[in-house]
Amino acid sequence: MIAETATTPVGIPCPDLSNEDYHADTGAFSASALEDFRDSRRLFEARYITKTLPPKASTPAMELGTCVHLRILEPERYFATLAEPFPEEAPDGKKWLRRKGSDHERWWAEEEAKRAGKLALEQSEIDRIEAIAQSVLAKPWAKALLARDGQPEFSIFWADEETGLPLKCRVDWFRPIVSVDLKTTSDATPAKFVRRCVDLGYHRKRAHYLAGIRAYTADKRARMVHMAVSTDAPYSAGAYELGDIDRTTNASLGLMEWRYILRSLKHCLDTGDFSDPWEREVLTLEYPTYAFMQQSYL
Repeated sequence: MIAETATTPVGIPCPDLSNEDYHADTGAFSASALEDFRDSRRLFEARYITKTLPPKASTPAMELGTCVHLRILEPERYFATLAEPFPEEAPDGKKWLRRKGSDHERWWAEEEAKRAGKLALEQSEIDRIEAIAQSVLAKPWAKALLARDGQPEFSIFWADEETGLPLKCRVDWFRPIVSVDLKTTSDATPAKFVRRCVDLGYHRKRAHYLAGIRAYTADKRARMVHMAVSTDAPYSAGAYELGDIDRTTNASLGLMEWRYILRSLKHCLDTGDFSDPWEREVLTLEYPTYAFMQQSYL
């Protein structure tokens, strides 16, 4: 079932729904919110239910990723919003110091005011973003995956058929059959990126996104490719489909884990009990092997 209400639109391409509006409180749960629930049910309750904890703070890595997304997926918008780079030197010809109460602090504030509402970056940051983007855009697979029939930042809202939970996702590059999720990472090589996929639950997030895409298109053939690009020189980039099928059960690990999260969340919402499972009884902490090895070196 797809939730079709005035407050939960089904599928909206950017710029019809801004990133700010998407992240506004709609009552629908994103893949990131579900990951928070998996990490800690109490954290989830505090962040999304009682709202006693603020949303996650943005990090420099996240801000870089946002700029790279904009440059690769929405180049016209990127260049339209990109401000003139900050000058490398202050008006007195010296490197910026910006000490509190100094002329440098005042001059820098004036430079920031000139760029209000724009994407304000230093030249070194612009050069880095451009190098990362060109590493991706030069690849033949990028030209095929980012075909003109796709749409950037495509928002989908739907309701899960089994649990009835309201869900949402924002697809980096939406196409009816093969959509794209663009990831910036410290190392895009296959051996390193697959570890990142496991550590950050990209297989669960893919299951979430594919559920939304299939709810919107009613097409079970929908697939998702992860385009990964390193954020450090030489900015290597690769395109991957996640192979998370358990050969013994022929089931998707991401789908199984995602479905477990939804069922658990539904139970917590119904009961009002967001205590984590490990809090409910006395547990025995089994010591790892390395703890016993330490004594042998004394």
